[in-house]
Amino acid sequence: MKRNLLVVFDLLTATLMLLFTAIGIFLLSIFRHKASPQTPKDPRLLYIGYTGLAEARAKGLLLTPNAADMTYNPAQILPKVTVVIPLGKENVVEQLSQTVHFVELVPPNFPAWLSLTRKAIRLIFAFIKCHSLALEHDVIMLGGPHNQAVVGLLLKLTTRHRIVSFIEAFWEDILQHQEGYSTLLQKTLKIWYRIVYRVFDAYVGAPSFRKDFYLSLGMKEDKIWPYLHQLDISALNTAKQYIDLPAELRHFSKPWILFVGRFEEEKHPVDCIQLAQRLDDQGLDFTLIMAGGGTLKPHLVGLVAEQGLQDKIKIFDALPNSVVFRIACNADYCFAPYSGTALAEALYAGCCIVAYDNLPHRAIAGDGPIIFIPDRDLEAAATVFKDLLEEETSAANFQQKSADYAKEKWNIEAIGLAYRNPLIGKTGTLL
Repeated sequence: MKRNLLVVFDLLTATLMLLFTAIGIFLLSIFRHKASPQTPKDPRLLYIGYTGLAEARAKGLLLTPNAADMTYNPAQILPKVTVVIPLGKENVVEQLSQTVHFVELVPPNFPAWLSLTRKAIRLIFAFIKCHSLALEHDVIMLGGPHNQAVVGLLLKLTTRHRIVSFIEAFWEDILQHQEGYSTLLQKTLKIWYRIVYRVFDAYVGAPSFRKDFYLSLGMKEDKIWPYLHQLDISALNTAKQYIDLPAELRHFSKPWILFVGRFEEEKHPVDCIQLAQRLDDQGLDFTLIMAGGGTLKPHLVGLVAEQGLQDKIKIFDALPNSVVFRIACNADYCFAPYSGTALAEALYAGCCIVAYDNLPHRAIAGDGPIIFIPDRDLEAAATVFKDLLEEETSAANFQQKSADYAKEKWNIEAIGLAYRNPLIGKTGTLL
């Protein structure tokens, strides 16, 4: 009985909070900020994200001013960028570079039994904080289709800002692999995504590479803009020159085959172990290096032990990006079952890349010097790697072509323009 009363109290409290918020949003929508409908050529950007500063730096990101600019303001193409993490884990205010200001906020906490009230308060808190910051900026970018998009929708109702939605992943494909996502939640999110894909002014990221799919879900074609992965060439060059290789790798012989990615089902890390087993059965010399970390690591370690491949495979937890790139620069080959930015970085490192022929890979570098094989075809992968391992000059040719391709495609001017153009709603130049 007591539990039922608490649930009812929680529901009523959350409902009242959302009701008062709705009234406030309605009033704000009437008297909303009279920002110019024409976004200036050099807009001040408010970026609403979800990765806190400590978490980003633990991954080797945002460690230098150049890295901050490359992530949020490539080529310093905007005069001001404020990155806000409204549902953060700690309160942080830090100037990351001359143009990038970082604000991470911790929402109010409530007892666990007030779960609905807690969720409502968190979203209301995020909206209020982002709305106050939006008044000092000209355009807004949302770093994903979840909580950020909820806040973005409320800002759409209460400001006149242009709002760009960055869809960072093909969520419809990977929802089923997300830990803790129930069937009901997955179905609800798919409905929510259809709303997200209709309400904002521009879209970049996944829609840039899979236009027909997003058009079928209601997104308008003229709202989809080209996108380039923000490859931090400066940081990669620094890593190549100054970062040491992990000491553990000294005991593993060349040639090296590298896999970079989270140890989660959608990244297919088990395929790497199965590939290594096939190559080892043929008596080929190699070392498979896996860098990522994730829930499947215990399973992967178990498979390595089961197959007796401890001398052939080295599995790392998540490593800083600089260390991963340093390994890539020393690797001979890269196996990419399902990669994102790591594929671009492997190209710049000069790896000879063997990749499954899937949409993300074609979108990132479909015209690049990559050996594409049928998706999830391990026999084809083993055949290709056998030929490469037995003919080293072939791999060397790919390595030089990879580096040249990456340098030309991911130059700082191209990245900067691809970042700014959807923000201002037209194709511009650096001048």
